[in-house]
Amino acid sequence: MANHDQPHVRRPARLSLFLAQISDPPTAANLLAMDKFTKNNQARIAELELIRLTAPPSKHPSIDAILAELAFVRKYLWWRSFRINDLPVEILTNILRFAVWSTGDPAEGVMHRLHLTWVSHYWRRLVIGDHTLWNAAWVQDRAPYVRTQAWIDRAGRAPLDIRFDDSEHTSKGYPVLDEGAAARLLHIVLPKLTQVRMLVFILKSCPPARTILRVLQGAQEVGVPVNIERFELHCEGKPFVPEHTTLDAQDAHATPILFAGHGSLKHLALNGVHVDWVRSPIRNLTTIDLRRMPLAASPSLVQFREMLSACPNLQQLALDGAGPMVDEHTQRLPPIHLPHVRTFTLGDFSVPYALYVLAQISMPNTRDLTLMNLTGEDYAPVLATLTGTMPEVRLLTMYTIDIAHTKSSRRTLMSWLRSMPLVRYLRIAQLESHVFDALLDDPCEVPKSSYPDGADDDGSSSDSDSSESSSSTREVLCPHLSCLEFQHINVNAVVAFGEGRKALQMPLRKIYINRPWVPRLLKADVGRLKLLAELVSIPDAYPTPEERLAVQD
Repeated sequence: MANHDQPHVRRPARLSLFLAQISDPPTAANLLAMDKFTKNNQARIAELELIRLTAPPSKHPSIDAILAELAFVRKYLWWRSFRINDLPVEILTNILRFAVWSTGDPAEGVMHRLHLTWVSHYWRRLVIGDHTLWNAAWVQDRAPYVRTQAWIDRAGRAPLDIRFDDSEHTSKGYPVLDEGAAARLLHIVLPKLTQVRMLVFILKSCPPARTILRVLQGAQEVGVPVNIERFELHCEGKPFVPEHTTLDAQDAHATPILFAGHGSLKHLALNGVHVDWVRSPIRNLTTIDLRRMPLAASPSLVQFREMLSACPNLQQLALDGAGPMVDEHTQRLPPIHLPHVRTFTLGDFSVPYALYVLAQISMPNTRDLTLMNLTGEDYAPVLATLTGTMPEVRLLTMYTIDIAHTKSSRRTLMSWLRSMPLVRYLRIAQLESHVFDALLDDPCEVPKSSYPDGADDDGSSSDSDSSESSSSTREVLCPHLSCLEFQHINVNAVVAFGEGRKALQMPLRKIYINRPWVPRLLKADVGRLKLLAELVSIPDAYPTPEERLAVQD
């Protein structure tokens, strides 16, 4: 038997020591010894529990420490002596699936699958024979992609979800994907292209993206059915826009997404990539995500509107530095009505262009609204345009938005917030303090103390002060707000906001902070935040339970 008497070692470390000392698998003698030890252990636990009933309170801590140690050893032994290989195959297979998919990130899931194949010949046969464990191919190896080839082969005829992320590869010291490596990877995928359900590429450079589009185009042109439901192509480098200025010249160098018109494709994301919009039959999508496209490579206004009209069941729309070309000769057209859109993202636009884009669409049932990277000018006119158009918003994200520190812009900001009374979850980053402070304002008043000498931008003065309003009777912006998620925000501003909500008798219930931001907090700051609400740190881009609930009907 292994030596368990190491109370000074932390339990996770002790578990590792325990596993390193035991034989694998347990012999018959091991099982007999464990059975005897378990019975003695149980008897000792029962004895100590009786002693504790009559012992004075001063003895309880020492007895509890021994009981905890014995209970810990008991768990060791029960786990070790459990005859898992005697379970029916279908039950053991489900257990192994739980082990694979109960992970925090894809890379961890990759290692779990590999580790399970190393346990024993029996487990290796079960794991390799279960196609559903291999159909999510997160490409972790480098060209010539031997491991990826093996995983795709092991998936059998199961639907394939394939993902490649250059950032993960470069973090391991692998080279950035080039056109040759992209062609090699697609060569592995092509024999099972009809099974591919999801294809996601996140690239450091753009030439490989062109290769990927051309390979897919070529496969479809020779009659290979493409059944992709989700297609994402992201380029972190500069968009590969040919040095031509006319739309016709652009299209001559662009690649169409021919499978975009098939009924299977539902989710399309293009980031830093332009395509032949004329020959790409984009329709019947539930998600359109367009990012970082120069206007010269963007769809025309007519193409953009036709694309949206052809997607009547669209649920998610993201326009981040990408949208339709500006057509100055077209008269104002009625907006395209998108009643099923629940998630909308707008980012990286100038004020005039943002107003131009917003004039083309109507999304009254939006639940999740994100505004980000709107900087360099006063974006109050954009908020004024949005006011009253999305009354169903429950999840509001504001990342890096410039609003002028004037009374008129503040009134616009408050009117916009007031038009979304159902907001429950607020996610913020890099907001100036006066923008954040506006969340505590009385919608009917603007505090003169916020402006130098109490002067408005038009030179007038105001004698009103929202601080004089009664907290028990005054209207509160976002009355249902209960969760705040923040990063890159002055902690004092967050604390002031939390205290203000508490003073208004509408306190926050939970405060989330992105994990990379946690080390920047002082211990005193953590204490102040905990006095306001439950404080939870989360990984970056991690959806919280409240976030998911907020957007549900």
